[in-house]
Amino acid sequence: VSLLQMFNKLGEFRRSSALLRQMTSRSVAPTQKCYSLGISSCISDGQWDRSISLLREMLGAAVEPGISAYASAMTSCRNDGMWEQVVELLKEMQETGMDMDHINYNLAISALGYQGFWERALSLMEQMSYSALSPNRFTYGSAMLACARGFQWQQAVNFLEDMKIVSIQPNDKELGCVLLACGIACRWQLSLEVLHSMASKDIVSYGMAMQACAKVLQWEHALGLLRDMDRERVAPDAIMYAGATKACKLAQRSDKLAELLVDMKARGFTPSEQEYKSSIEACEKKQHFEVALELEATRIDLRSSQALEREEFEAEKMLEDAVNFRIGKKQGGLVGKIWGGEFDET
Repeated sequence: VSLLQMFNKLGEFRRSSALLRQMTSRSVAPTQKCYSLGISSCISDGQWDRSISLLREMLGAAVEPGISAYASAMTSCRNDGMWEQVVELLKEMQETGMDMDHINYNLAISALGYQGFWERALSLMEQMSYSALSPNRFTYGSAMLACARGFQWQQAVNFLEDMKIVSIQPNDKELGCVLLACGIACRWQLSLEVLHSMASKDIVSYGMAMQACAKVLQWEHALGLLRDMDRERVAPDAIMYAGATKACKLAQRSDKLAELLVDMKARGFTPSEQEYKSSIEACEKKQHFEVALELEATRIDLRSSQALEREEFEAEKMLEDAVNFRIGKKQGGLVGKIWGGEFDET
């Protein structure tokens, strides 16, 4: 058992499996704990099929698996995206009349959540009540993820309210799932509300809120998110700027587009050729000709500098190739033999 515990901590499923086989060959019957440790070692090494095989070996040896062995096998399957096997194992536990706990149900719900199968996830939540189990934080979080990936923003928000009713304070992880659902559905008001309720915001959470604002022309809120990021000391990336640029472009705010491009350049981002063209066209439509000319001049300067950088890079590459060629000659390789006339066809 001590060796199996050590292999389990190290994630050495092969050595665990070998030890279990060795025990069987020497007529030493592995106990429930031995099998459970062997199954658990499969989790970190992506061996979902081996975990199920060990579970079947337990049943074949008339050793009752127990909920912990099933939980380990379900975890291994879930981590490898084998959601069908996770659901099947849960069904097997139900059919054998095992007393299950939150862990088994939560593993199945989270496996479905990763796939966006929200209806199946909700069905399992209903089944929990038949076992006198109430949803806990992990249950709600997994169900919210299923709703987010299944484009069910309203249901995700409902779960958020349910958590508050049963006195479970949502953390940033659960709020992030709701934010994802609202962002995909372009529910910009709810997205901003959820974002501001988060204790710690990062580039991912801001990006989901930006996605919601950009698609529905909420340019003021999109720019507000960039300002909020500065206050929170979260550095915006090119994706955030692309979202704000899109919102301003769709709203035909050429003045704000120009300001964004200037800000991007000041922060070390290089706006694309298309972003410049779109901004210039927007300025011309609004008859902001001075701004359009400034942007055109900046675009030309950028293209010239990029062309110069390409020329310098190509020149350096040619020099590097030539040096490598001479090094090959000195090292007496095939290149060196050709260079020195030493290549013999025979």
